[in-house]
Amino acid sequence: MIRTLSASRTQTHTGIRRLDVRRDLRPIADLIAEAFASELDAKGRSSLQELRTLARLGPLLYLLVPANGELGGFFRGFVWEDKGHIVGNITLQQADASRRVWMISNVSVSQTHRGQGIARQLMMAAGERIAKLGGSWTVLQVRSDNDVARSLYEHLGYSSLFRESRLRCYPEAFADPLPLPSDAELRPLAALPLQALQILCRQSIPEAARWWQPRSSVRFQQPHDTGFMLRLKSSLGWQHRRRWGLYRGARLDGVLEVRVAPAATHHIDLLLHPDLRPAWTRPILAYGLRQLHPYGPQATTAVLYDYQPQAITTLQEFGFRVTLELSTMRKAIT
Repeated sequence: MIRTLSASRTQTHTGIRRLDVRRDLRPIADLIAEAFASELDAKGRSSLQELRTLARLGPLLYLLVPANGELGGFFRGFVWEDKGHIVGNITLQQADASRRVWMISNVSVSQTHRGQGIARQLMMAAGERIAKLGGSWTVLQVRSDNDVARSLYEHLGYSSLFRESRLRCYPEAFADPLPLPSDAELRPLAALPLQALQILCRQSIPEAARWWQPRSSVRFQQPHDTGFMLRLKSSLGWQHRRRWGLYRGARLDGVLEVRVAPAATHHIDLLLHPDLRPAWTRPILAYGLRQLHPYGPQATTAVLYDYQPQAITTLQEFGFRVTLELSTMRKAIT
């Protein structure tokens, strides 16, 4: 069993202790910035900035945060200190309301202290803590090319669920217009057919990925714009969403979405029934990208998964490049 050091000890000890939000946020933010500088996307940089902003509250945190220094299921974890200086961190967050599944993140060790087994000790402490909290599963993400971290997690009993590819094209992707196949029909979605979308998710997403993304349809449940609001936002240069459904008869077999952000970064997303992927992936993505052309040169992003190889290859042929590939892994708590 991992023994943790009390936060009330002097600042000269070395070892592991529970994270204390009231005093650890600033050095944790610095450690995360050091460890993940090359892979933080806009969302990650924003989260890091929020962490730094929260750290600036200083003494106010002692009034806002419980005496144990943790924020319930939202911010728990451990740090590793070397003579009072934080050189390692691991964060725990509950991923569901029942506390059965916990997300492990920010597993980071300072470059000067790597290779000393600190990450393994932090991971073991996190597993024991999750077990005491009644958790059944732990989930984490790791760069697919980080062989050292992947090897550690595999030795600790983690197995891969799926790989996520983040793609980006700048200034814009270009795709010649392609004729749409005749075996289905692409229609604007005025309203989201939730039940049909859930069926499509079950048919299109492998079981292992659905386990972690039981509400995969959520990414298509954000409000989208039609009619007057679409014309208004478009004319004013505001961010808006456009969405189309791919139908074979009355059955929904695909969803295409573009998020238009004239002052930021466009985004394209696709969910397609496996039967239609060979014929429809290329023309439907070309169609979506051409909807972005009127807005001028602009970066466009996409997030796709290893069960969408045709879509990843197609976007790369259109000028996208993979900027980051993450493996999602899980482990059962016994």
